[in-house]
Amino acid sequence: MKRIFVLLAAITLLPGAPRLVAQDASTAAAEREQAEERHRSLTATIVQLQESVAAAQKNVTALREEVRHLKDELDRYKAKNEGAATQDNIKRLAEKIEEVDKKRQADNERTVKYIEARNADLQKMLLDRGGNSGGRTPTPPATPGGT
Repeated sequence: MKRIFVLLAAITLLPGAPRLVAQDASTAAAEREQAEERHRSLTATIVQLQESVAAAQKNVTALREEVRHLKDELDRYKAKNEGAATQDNIKRLAEKIEEVDKKRQADNERTVKYIEARNADLQKMLLDRGGNSGGRTPTPPATPGGT
């Protein structure tokens, strides 16, 4: 043990030894200062990241709410359009009914004209037969479709 103390005393008495100890102390202080600066920088970065994440979460929540609102609005528009489609169908159906009704009226008029014509023929034949007692048999009238 005495040797260790003597050796330590000799090292401290050497001319460059105090400078080495002072350099080690100043290097350690500089490294400590750098480490603290890195720590502050990392802490600030972490705080910024946490704020960014919180802002992003608020944004996502707002976007979800907007999407939900848009879906509801879209459903309302679909319901309105289905009603409009039904009204269009009703309109087309009414137009077709009118068309069929016009055709029915035209067919009815043709039928009435045909019956009137056949009635006139029949009356003419009866008048001819009534004035002429020759016993002629009247010819049957033609059918409506086969003139």
